[in-house]
Amino acid sequence: FGSDEDSLTSCAGSLVQKPPSRRPATPALLRYRASFAKPKPEDLGRLFVLAYDVVDHSIHIREPPRRNTGVLGGTFLSKFPLDPATPAPLVGATLAVAGHVFDVLDADEATFKYMEARPQAFPLADFHHVAGLYRAYARRAFPDDTRAALAALLGSNDSLGFADFLAFLANFLPPDAPPKHAAITFWRAAGKDGTLPAEALLKLAD
Repeated sequence: FGSDEDSLTSCAGSLVQKPPSRRPATPALLRYRASFAKPKPEDLGRLFVLAYDVVDHSIHIREPPRRNTGVLGGTFLSKFPLDPATPAPLVGATLAVAGHVFDVLDADEATFKYMEARPQAFPLADFHHVAGLYRAYARRAFPDDTRAALAALLGSNDSLGFADFLAFLANFLPPDAPPKHAAITFWRAAGKDGTLPAEALLKLAD
């Protein structure tokens, strides 16, 4: 995220809008928006920017200022080394670091593009891999007639917004399905003009 203000872009906005480009992103620095996974009452509404360095597997966390709250922002956690075996953060997953657990809410455009350009390192950023997973889940949930079941879920909709797409997936994804990052990957690859065509979802039955 180019600035503290940029870091508060919503997930839906990051999918359909051009990101601010005030400052060039470091190619190997992945940036995410996060919150406490189980916040105390006084921590409700606090948001953080996680900067993950894919080269040395370290993370730096800062808290953007919040207008009219008295929160000035600043560094929450200085550069902190993670276990090299720990995978890069994924949107929709949790990250435990230095005694804190964060929900990863979103990522910036440069991060999505970096991961999508390296599908072997980041399989959940690979559309074909994600589509294969969703196809397998749909067939397992609706073995008799997968296409008819998906069509029934779509109803008369010829396209879905992102929230409706997540609700559609919830009908057949198992509890151990990949996090929201996979859905974002599918959306970014198959979506058009801010919606996802129904035909892209019916192809999961093919």
